[in-house]
Amino acid sequence: TVLEGDMFSPISETYDLIITNPPYLPNEKHDPDVALDGGENGWEWIERFLPQARRFLNENGTVLLLFSTRTNEEKVRSLIEENNYATIDLARKSVGLCEELIVVELSPI
Repeated sequence: TVLEGDMFSPISETYDLIITNPPYLPNEKHDPDVALDGGENGWEWIERFLPQARRFLNENGTVLLLFSTRTNEEKVRSLIEENNYATIDLARKSVGLCEELIVVELSPI
């Protein structure tokens, strides 16, 4: 099934696992790329996603979230904490001179 909408708008079911590779980079005004543009600072999409995601998780459900150190790792971790998720770091990979990709598992607490 393919659904089109803004974030969770077309969804009514709940899930055991939500996996997201969201747009997570700060927007590039001179060369915008909607697939990567996470907002002015890069974390705005994640800020919208986190409070909504828990409503679509089954009991004991989890979220796998990928983000970049260019997104401001401290801010993303702060948003995760503010939205009451327990975090397990699953993977971290360098993808250039000054960027790492991070995958975390989130569980509502």
